Amino acid sequence: MIISAFKILFFTDKKIGNENVEHIEKMFQSSYATKITCVSSIQQAMEELESTCIHVLISDTTENTPKFASLIKKCKSSISCSHLYIMYITSSTEEDFILAMYKHGVSEVVNLHTPEAILQARANKLAEHIIRCTNAHHKEELSLDPLLLSVSKGDIVLQFTKKEFDILHLLSNHPNKTFSRSEIYQKVWGNGIVVSDRTLDVHISKIRTKIGEQFIQTYKGVGYRFMPR
Repeated sequence: MIISAFKILFFTDKKIGNENVEHIEKMFQSSYATKITCVSSIQQAMEELESTCIHVLISDTTENTPKFASLIKKCKSSISCSHLYIMYITSSTEEDFILAMYKHGVSEVVNLHTPEAILQARANKLAEHIIRCTNAHHKEELSLDPLLLSVSKGDIVLQFTKKEFDILHLLSNHPNKTFSRSEIYQKVWGNGIVVSDRTLDVHISKIRTKIGEQFIQTYKGVGYRFMPR
């Protein structure tokens, strides 16, 4: 499972008050913490693609289809984002229009009239596949395997103790939720086990050293929270 945020770049004519942004969030957020960045120009899009790990490029543009086609061409010719999965969402069922999108290089055309449950199931499976393919390209992406008890950063497997893994698994399984110290003690060490605050602080410090300071935030007097990036 990915524990970084699932990052979507949304190329659109309407960046504010766009219902399709909410539609996309519903598609992916049932399984992943999702971060959507909206852009309306090729320059903005390429700056995001070259500076950030973007998992999928999505567009609903109707006014700037030629511009979107040019953006796809730039992506395909760029080493940093040639692997990018590109999705176009539409309510149109016009065959020629949909075929034209595929000819431009779109990976998938999604019809917005598809039942929501099916869209979510499709999005979740797609996200799993994209993440597996993308992690090797982005060295800062974090993933966690509960079965193998392993944590990876990009394609590098990090060395974690059992307790460090359990703490990270607990926090990352509930992104943006603040856990009190007592909750962490109970869920990781169990009832009846006396653990000092210093012990937890040391474990958190070691986890931060391995995955990066930005992922776990301290809430003084309360506890810790995992923040997907």
